[in-house]
Amino acid sequence: MLRTGRHSPKGRKKSRKYPLSKILAYGAIAALVLGVGLYFAIDHLIQAAPSDCSQIDVPKAAIVDQLSTSQPNEAFIEEATALLNEAGFVVDYYEGESVTVKFYKNLPTHCYSLILLRVHSATFNPERQVLDFFTSEPYSKSKYVGDQLKDRVRAVAFAPYEEGDPVYFGITDKFVRSSMKGDFNNTMVIMMGCDGLKYDDMAEAFVEEGAQVYVAWNGLVSAPHTDQVTVDLLQRFLFEEQTVEQAVTGTMNELGADPKYESVLSYYPPDGGGCTIQDILQDIVTE
Repeated sequence: MLRTGRHSPKGRKKSRKYPLSKILAYGAIAALVLGVGLYFAIDHLIQAAPSDCSQIDVPKAAIVDQLSTSQPNEAFIEEATALLNEAGFVVDYYEGESVTVKFYKNLPTHCYSLILLRVHSATFNPERQVLDFFTSEPYSKSKYVGDQLKDRVRAVAFAPYEEGDPVYFGITDKFVRSSMKGDFNNTMVIMMGCDGLKYDDMAEAFVEEGAQVYVAWNGLVSAPHTDQVTVDLLQRFLFEEQTVEQAVTGTMNELGADPKYESVLSYYPPDGGGCTIQDILQDIVTE
């Protein structure tokens, strides 16, 4: 006999009903969690994409001139480019506005053997000992959210900062380690800005990602002095067949520490002083 009615069949629990608002709320939370997880998964895969520098047959150099927007020096750019060209390098020049977060992210994929970073840099929190390289890209809380959450990019500004002053994106050593695509190819990095070797974190990051040697200042430096020193350093390293240690020591003996801030040029890693131009070009394919 078939029974009808509102009673549940014997042994079966009555189903629990949830209000539509609660279902929608749970669905939104689940979608958010899934979206964030998917973002980080895709982000990880993108960062892991390697660059292939095995077929490069002509050495390449980059002059990254983020300072061109505030402290331009065309004479330095012309002289540095001429020296690099004479030494056999193809030179790419990047002026200030092109130095963005995306630019730094793709930097290793260009297979440069030598990079001049004429960029603003600073340590904003001595307790954390973190160095930031400036970009020329205005800061926004809604951009590069994954990198911001992981302290790879941060808001930076010129000191002394006043309310309403421009704020830009800056990159940290975590960005070099985790957000740059691919690896450097025995690259020599000459960091021309301030505090490049006040702490070792940024230098360590570049070396861990394939750079042969990282040359930088141990404190603040003026633009005219770092420009003059870099030209002298290139001359010694490229044409006088000096090692990094010989070139850095010779340049400091010749031109001295920064006359205002007394910072000096140094290099990393400590055993990188024996590096020569032949070492950074060892993987260049030649006929």
